[in-house]
Amino acid sequence: MSRLLDMIEDTTQQLYDTKRTQHDLVTTVSSEQQGSFSMTTRCEELEERLREEVEAKEYLAMELHKAEGRSSHLSHLSLTCLSPATHVSLVFMSRRLRCY
Repeated sequence: MSRLLDMIEDTTQQLYDTKRTQHDLVTTVSSEQQGSFSMTTRCEELEERLREEVEAKEYLAMELHKAEGRSSHLSHLSLTCLSPATHVSLVFMSRRLRCY
């Protein structure tokens, strides 16, 4: 009878140990899922920021292209309509704008 009680006690202890291990595993998996969710959210935020920056870059490139066209047009006008001093001033300003 004593041996049977010892076996029951050992089995009960093993069940408690198994339950504790299961609890630890569930806690670990839950923590990892939260970390994964946080990482996914952060990636989505970074992708959105990248999209915004690409749009801003494209807009600035378009505005630069327009400005270069205007500058070219002004240079042409200055050759035909403006005094030499004004022409030199516009050329200087045009070159200065290209440096930025």
